[in-house]
This record gives sequence, structure tokens and C-alpha cells, in this order.
Amino acid sequence: MTRDTGGGRPSDGDGRAGEDHGTDGARELEEELAQLRSGASLALVAASLVHDFNNLLTPVLILSSRLVAMLDEEGEAKMLATEIQAASTLAASLMRDVLSLARPRAAAAVESVDVNDVIVERRRLIERLVGDQVEVVLDLCWDLGEVRVDRRRLEYALLNLVANARDAMHDGGTLTISTRDDASEGGARRTVLAVADTGVGMSEDVRRRAFDGFFTTKSAAGGLGIGLATVQRFAREFGGQATLDSAPAKGTRAAIHLPAEAVSGAAVRPPAMPTVAGAGRRVLVADADERVRRAVKIALEARGFDVELAATAEAAIEVAAAAPIHVALVDTRLPCRDPRTFLHRVKVGSPDVRFVFLADAADDERTAELRASVLPKAFSEPDLLRAVDEAIGR
Repeated sequence: MTRDTGGGRPSDGDGRAGEDHGTDGARELEEELAQLRSGASLALVAASLVHDFNNLLTPVLILSSRLVAMLDEEGEAKMLATEIQAASTLAASLMRDVLSLARPRAAAAVESVDVNDVIVERRRLIERLVGDQVEVVLDLCWDLGEVRVDRRRLEYALLNLVANARDAMHDGGTLTISTRDDASEGGARRTVLAVADTGVGMSEDVRRRAFDGFFTTKSAAGGLGIGLATVQRFAREFGGQATLDSAPAKGTRAAIHLPAEAVSGAAVRPPAMPTVAGAGRRVLVADADERVRRAVKIALEARGFDVELAATAEAAIEVAAAAPIHVALVDTRLPCRDPRTFLHRVKVGSPDVRFVFLADAADDERTAELRASVLPKAFSEPDLLRAVDEAIGR
């Protein structure tokens, strides 16, 4: 027989004393904390892996681009070089997608971008990506307003849409990339980038779920289902949206709608590879990874730069003290303990130096503190030349 003396805690109705709730609550709290710690650890592991992969991809991107430029005649060698370039560019896009899942609040490198520039610059890569069975058609409006976005992420969004379109055309077809100016949404101007295919199309149920994270109609080995989700995330982050029009056997049209800036009024012409004049200019490449240093050196020396290499912060300071440096490309993780002191010491020897930091998206907070130009890894030869050109022009 159980006797209640009035001093105990009331039963919770299932035979357990109220004090057990405290034990259960503490256990649940510990489990939640463990999950949070696990999530934080996963983000750190993802950031570390992405850093290592980006250091591997950067030389591949730069050197494959160099090979494509050096091979004048179309042939098997040039085809292989462009295949490597296409595969490594998509791998860099995947790394960015993976890191965005682990660090969804990573800052963006926002700039004014002409969407047509991105398309034309990447056309050859797109053609190699889709293969010979797919015809690539460009239908571009040349008086578009520029958009304020992260250029690299816009390129990756475009390549994601192209890769999806390619996968939908098993027996070949036509891929149409178009741009247009749209002022129909409440008077607000939009620049619309669309990728249309003549592939198998989607059912209404699949179309509705296509932008959901980790949703995919491919086999387990065919994809993670994060490509379209990251395209939508990219569009929304910059004030726009992504849309899909599709029907079975009628193909798919995927579009990114972004707020447009005012048109400059000048005629827009297709861009070329950045033409950087390097004669008489010294560039310091400070990165702990030897492969990155060598690849950057090859690309810059091809443009006439005098390139100096450094594997440590102290070595970089010594190089800057030996003779004036015009541009310093510095991996953000090199001066990890005291980056401001590092910048000051480099400027002592080279007071007119311009800094460009080589950074992963995981290093956004660090580069924001330094308020310096950033070249995100993994970067291609055009990315590198554009960053150096802008640094020289500042």
C-alpha cells in the first residue's frame, strides 16, 4: 500500500514521479546539445574538406584553361582539355553547393554583373558540357540592365541548369540559353536568364517539388538533388526567384529572375578573356599549397607579370621588402594569427601594394574584417586575371 504524506511531488499519471521529468528533460537537453555540437562539427569538417578540394581544383581549372588557350587547332587534345575544364568547373560548383548547406549564411561577394558576359564567356565550356548531340543556341538581349549578384554563384547557377537540361535530353536535342528584360512584375525591371531544353520534361508533381532540397528523380548514384535548390536559394538571396515550366515530352524551361539595374545606354559587346598587361609589374603569390602557387605563376607569367612565390607569411614579408610588389595574392589562412599586422608589414616594404585574398566561402567572416578584395577558391584563369586587373586599376 502506498501512502501519500503530502510532502511528495504529484504523480504524472504514468507511475513516474515528477522528479523523473527533470531527469528526462536534462537528458533531452543533452541530446539536443549533442546534435548542435554534431552540426557544428559537420560544418567544420565540410569547410575543411572544401578547402582541400578547392586547392586541388584551382590548379586544374587554371591549367586546363591554359591548355585550351594554347591549343590553336580543334582536335582531340583540345577536346580533352575542354572536357577537363568543364568537369572541374562543375566540381567547383558542387563544392560551393556542399558548403552552402553546411554554412547557409556565408556572405556573398556582390558586384554589378552583365548576365550576357557570363553566358558568352562560358559558352565553350557549356558546349563541351552538353556534348556533340546537343545543339546550343544563344538568344540574348544585348541592352539588359546589370544585376547585383555574386558573379561566381551566378555562373554556378547557370551551369547547374545546363547540366540538368543535358540530363533530360538522353538522345540529344536543343539547349537554348536566353536573356530578356522584363518590366511586367509591378513595374520593377527584371533581368531573366532562361535555360530551355527539348528533353523528356516533368510531370506536374515533379515540377512542384523540383526546387525542394534533396529531391531528385535520379538514381542514388545520379545526383544529390541539391542543384535546383541552390539555384532557387541563389535567386532569392539576391531579390529574385527561379521558375520552372515543364510538361512530359515537351521539355523544360528553367529561368532565374533578378532585379535589374539601369541600362548604361552603351552598346554591349560580347566579352573576351581579360587582357591584363603584366609587363613591369610584380605579383606576389602567397599560399601554403605549392600546386596553387605554381598554377597561378604559370597563368600570370603568360601575361608578362614578374611573379614571386611565398609559402609562409614571413616569406611573403621578405619578398615585399626585397623589391616593390604591385599586387599581393594572399591565401586568407596564411596570416591566420594576426592578419592586420601582416598587411602592415607587407606595406612597409611595398607601400603601394594592392591585396587580393584567396579565400573559401568558409573564410567570409575573416575577409569581411579585412575589407579587402576577395578571389574565391576554386578560381579559373579568367577569374584570376579579372581580379588582378581590378586590383591594378584601383
